[in-house]
Amino acid sequence: MSEKLNIAPYDVQKIIKKAYQIGFDDIGFTSSFSPKYESYFKEWLSDGKFAGMNWLAKNTDKRLNPDLILPGTTSAIVLVTSYYHELDEGKEFSIAKYAHGEDYHNWIKQRLERLAEFVKEMIPDFSWRSFVDTGPILERDLAAKAGIGWVGKNTCLINKESGSFVFLSVILCNTIFTSTIPEIDRCETCNLCLEACPTNALDAYQLDASKCLAYHNIEARGEREQEYWPKIGNHLVGCDICQDVCPWNHNVESTRNEAWVETMKEANFSNIEEFLKLSKVSFKKLYKNTAISRIKYEDFMRNVFLVIANLEKKELYDDVCHWVEENQEMDLAEVRYCLEKISGKMIISD
Repeated sequence: MSEKLNIAPYDVQKIIKKAYQIGFDDIGFTSSFSPKYESYFKEWLSDGKFAGMNWLAKNTDKRLNPDLILPGTTSAIVLVTSYYHELDEGKEFSIAKYAHGEDYHNWIKQRLERLAEFVKEMIPDFSWRSFVDTGPILERDLAAKAGIGWVGKNTCLINKESGSFVFLSVILCNTIFTSTIPEIDRCETCNLCLEACPTNALDAYQLDASKCLAYHNIEARGEREQEYWPKIGNHLVGCDICQDVCPWNHNVESTRNEAWVETMKEANFSNIEEFLKLSKVSFKKLYKNTAISRIKYEDFMRNVFLVIANLEKKELYDDVCHWVEENQEMDLAEVRYCLEKISGKMIISD
């Protein structure tokens, strides 16, 4: 990389202004890479609390030292993009807010590169790498150091203006920025998130991913653990409970990313029975380039049947039976559970 570069305060203000123009909602800078939560992160890994998400246990050295990702790194530019919306308000089922619409990795990555190119116009020797949830980066730790929020008791980064329904992204670079003053922890004595979690996945500032509903209905593959079938409730994809109850999310404005919101409308189903009409082909087509596409059709349908069962939608008995007839190659335990719950009869598999 090029030699380390300093940047004038005036240029920093131009970068901040450009970030807002591009569509980011907050921006911070840090030259401190010693992870505040290093000991907790290592303990979390050693205790196996990352569940089946084995990639989180890889490249630990890089996660703790960005210089191993981009040699010569001196600063991180950390950015916030709000994704708060109320698309599912009043519906009988719930999809995590982030999972709607076009996959955020794609369009935020494009914005990061636009911002980095803008900086390079001012500083020709500027070098960088940008990340949106995809690299070995401790985004929340860097965000807290960059002063754009604090890590709350629900383990989410909470921004004072946008709450915790935010995407975090990072630009590692060879330019020395003055670090933004860190935000204080404003959770204080509030424990609403801890008390609301239906699976007790949370202790203050600690998450056991193996108990988190979002792990069970997004990341897990194959038959869901039966212990969690009733606890999934109406959560079709992901779970926002610990964020929904957070007071810092109660008065935030809806995302200004209107183009992203528009991409949500094609798959904006109103009733859970509409998902029973999806074939494997139509499912892939409908959710192509969305965050939901990471879930296999069979696993998505497992979620559908659990939600129908938990909502006790007895009127959908014939519709579920029709799905079974059309998909005889899929022998899903969740279907039998669903039929038993909505019929009140024991279903014996062949």
